[in-house]
Amino acid sequence: MHRPIALIFGLLAVAAAGAQTGAPVTEAQLKGLKARSIGPAVMGGRISDVAFDPSTPTTFYAASAHGGLMKTTDNGASFTSVTDSQDVSSMGAVAVAPSDSKVIWLGSGEANDRNSSGWGRGVYRSTDAGATWTHVGLPQSKTIARIVVHPKDPATAWVAAMGDLWQPGGERGCYKTTDAGQTWSASLKGEGADAAILGCGDLAIDPQNPDTVYAVLYA
Repeated sequence: MHRPIALIFGLLAVAAAGAQTGAPVTEAQLKGLKARSIGPAVMGGRISDVAFDPSTPTTFYAASAHGGLMKTTDNGASFTSVTDSQDVSSMGAVAVAPSDSKVIWLGSGEANDRNSSGWGRGVYRSTDAGATWTHVGLPQSKTIARIVVHPKDPATAWVAAMGDLWQPGGERGCYKTTDAGQTWSASLKGEGADAAILGCGDLAIDPQNPDTVYAVLYA
């Protein structure tokens, strides 16, 4: 709630009323002021993705469009930001490694195609359940729609990178790493005349056979 803004508008209203009547603003009038939310609305409040801790269902992570990554350990009764120390606040995807719940993969940049979407700086990885983070690549991906982690290997992950939503170029497509983000290979990219604007909008793997990967390209 934007209490300072609401209070300023309230003070201006009381001051204007006082100016019209010629009477000074009284302490009683100020005590009657109540703060109310006046926005912004439908901007930073969007949640891009949610990922649960497979070993502790009451712990999960919520990636927000402009508010970083939030973590709860009490089934949503309270949340704590775990990315305030990072240099990016727009998040598009989050995934918890099925074989090691302390390993969190985070894709920055909201991939929802709208005029208030924020850019990211690639992929981040935590090995201590979100306490600290390491930037592990794809800095030109701009927006990330999905991250899927190998069911048995927390160092292997696939990333659906949408790229810049408003202009061509950058890192787009489905990328894979097998060394915790030290190196990446493009496993699927657009071809032909539209290659520069095609990004990967979503992906999934067969948990019984992780070599089977499904991905979609979108422009």
